[in-house]
Amino acid sequence: MTRRRKARLQFSLPSRSVSMVNHWGTSEDSSMLIGEARGIKTSSRNFAVDVLDAILEADIPAAWVLPSSFGEDDVTLKNVMLELMVQIIAMNPSVLSNGINPVSARHFKAATTIDDLFTILQRCLRGLGRLFIIIDLILISKVLQKDSSLEIEEFVGKICDMTSSSKTILKIIVLTSRSDASLSSLSQEASGVTVIATDPGARKLQLMRRPKYRAAFASRNQRLDVKDWKTNDLETG
Repeated sequence: MTRRRKARLQFSLPSRSVSMVNHWGTSEDSSMLIGEARGIKTSSRNFAVDVLDAILEADIPAAWVLPSSFGEDDVTLKNVMLELMVQIIAMNPSVLSNGINPVSARHFKAATTIDDLFTILQRCLRGLGRLFIIIDLILISKVLQKDSSLEIEEFVGKICDMTSSSKTILKIIVLTSRSDASLSSLSQEASGVTVIATDPGARKLQLMRRPKYRAAFASRNQRLDVKDWKTNDLETG
């Protein structure tokens, strides 16, 4: 990761978006947040990196799938799933030894489908009370162009199913871009999902080139503070 920042983000958002994200981050239920780039292709990733830096600085449990996690030749859907599981096991090693039938190499060797990997991922979450996960769907979309095992909508559906079936409170941030045809409809079709724009959009960006408009837009923005997102990360029951 990049140089650690304080729990107050450098990335700023309109005050309404900040309120929405804070409400989402502190709510005591599993839920998904879509960060959508609308005028700047990299804005959702910039938002995610800033959020992740702040979450880790605040010592909040988190796992992530971002382009920086992989080499160019290593990005397959299986590797994406394995990367998530390795990170979660590192913060929750008891799943390798506790309970009936703990997670072991046998489970990974026997996994032959994406559903098998999602089942193992669910097992890795046992014992965690709350976890933030950041998933770059722009990256996943490119992976699925080469891996025809499922469509992007099916992948998102499996993530949503995980939030409803896991005992762990999962706060999942997914990154999309309006310029990606396979992702542009997700924010419009999402039900019960918090959606924010990670940049003002093409028209406002044009206006922001003029000094008077730039100042006006900047004055409406606030920085997100994630310190209130922290709760106990281990199950208490």
